[in-house]
Amino acid sequence: MSSRYDRDLSPSHEIIPGRLYLTSLRTPPPPKSDAHSHYFSIDDQLVYEPFFADFGPVNLGLTYVYCQVLKDKLADEPHSSQQIYHYTSFDGAKRANAVFLIFAYQVMIMHKLPEEAFRPFLAMHPPPLLFRDASVGASTFGLSVLDCMRGLYRAMQCGFVDFATFNLNEYQFYERVENGDMNWIVPGRYLAFSGPHATHHSPDTGYRTLTPEDYVPYFKKHNVNIVVRLNKKVYDRKNFINYGINHH
Repeated sequence: MSSRYDRDLSPSHEIIPGRLYLTSLRTPPPPKSDAHSHYFSIDDQLVYEPFFADFGPVNLGLTYVYCQVLKDKLADEPHSSQQIYHYTSFDGAKRANAVFLIFAYQVMIMHKLPEEAFRPFLAMHPPPLLFRDASVGASTFGLSVLDCMRGLYRAMQCGFVDFATFNLNEYQFYERVENGDMNWIVPGRYLAFSGPHATHHSPDTGYRTLTPEDYVPYFKKHNVNIVVRLNKKVYDRKNFINYGINHH
């Protein structure tokens, strides 16, 4: 006779034979671990912060945290004789991010090719939602989990991402809007950051904003000497130029 957990959990997707699985929970409450199985979820801990209608994928900082958590669980002596189940809900956004994270673990920690790592999810029904752009309108281009992982794998090949040297504290500090919303796209060469304003208060959003002068110390320290404006003009370019930073 099947247990309640057998009825409420969707068919599991085997990641490491006999050891690691991803499954979805149809209805609460969550399953309880026992001597043979360990269940965990990150749905409410590693959460994507949307701009508008976007819902993922989660950023590199959260991906790094997940990989460390899962690596520790697999190496932990108390779990050595258990099958480990990462369970997620049937909420489409949470489910897509859960697939992305356990997919990333295979590529970044287990060093699998994206196509190989995606095989356990080929029969997933319904398939993971396509990620979308950060806008309020209808999405005109969907990005699959496999698309995202191919990009991450390419970044690893080029040396743009290396979890062996990843500085989580620095990443989490500077990715916050109040600290510049800065991310190195190509380390040491190409930095993306939130557009500054003329004052520390945005009349459009009411939020605290940064001025060009706030960015200057970091830019000088990291040899950022050219800024290209891609947004509307809400600050004076001379406030970069006066500090020896070219502006286009």
